[in-house]
Amino acid sequence: MAAIPVRFKRATWAAWDETAWARLSSGSEHSAESSSAVDSVSPDLSDLVDSFIESTDGDESDVGVRDGRWEMEEEEVKGEEAVVGKERLVGYLKGSGEADRIREVVEKVVGGVVGLGLAGFKRRLMTRLREEGLDAGLCKSRWERSGHVPSGDYEYVDVILDNGARYIVEAGLASEFGIARSTRQYAALLDALPPVFVGTPESLRGLARVMCAAAKASMCARGMHVPPWRRKGYAQRKWFGPHKRTTNESSAREGGGGFACAARTVGFTERVRAER
Repeated sequence: MAAIPVRFKRATWAAWDETAWARLSSGSEHSAESSSAVDSVSPDLSDLVDSFIESTDGDESDVGVRDGRWEMEEEEVKGEEAVVGKERLVGYLKGSGEADRIREVVEKVVGGVVGLGLAGFKRRLMTRLREEGLDAGLCKSRWERSGHVPSGDYEYVDVILDNGARYIVEAGLASEFGIARSTRQYAALLDALPPVFVGTPESLRGLARVMCAAAKASMCARGMHVPPWRRKGYAQRKWFGPHKRTTNESSAREGGGGFACAARTVGFTERVRAER
């Protein structure tokens, strides 16, 4: 099926706030991403980030990922030279053929999903992707306060291929890294982020490291405090910590259709057991 190209206005995504997403109430448990995933981040990107961040050991508890490099709190970063170049980020965003095929499907359906409003957007997106034949799921992460990281929860969509490869889907990823009074360099990085991101957890992890470091550099250049939800530890918990995954078309809180939801949940559980 041919993909229908869709263009989005970045302002539409920038206006979205994390608290606007509908809340997920059920799903199957999944552990945190393996710490080995961090080591598979593109070496040139990792070196680029490490070249202007001198880190100290931070809290590594309550995340399920024992990786000091990710959990470390950066020391103060001074000067505009700390902002990562736009061209480096664009190069890192280049996806595989699998990611491109998933992105084509997402771009085909996301316009109609957005038109129905923000409430339940990610669940509707997951449902439409499943109707297109993709094994899409709605993932919900939740975490308690730990050190400098406040408690919170987050939802995102993923797609699992027949070969076991997992891709994270984010429509409007730039809104997750928005900051006040951004420098020109940081604004260029935000503009480089695609309206629809499809990538492996490893690629998103590397992207988040770059954006969080650049956000800190931008805010320090403006003499501003960096909020905890724009630091790496918070991003770690959003996308890479333990999560529940569901394929239900409606949340457990919604009335009616309870039997259908239960049947789909059982089917998903049995599929996971079979794959194991």
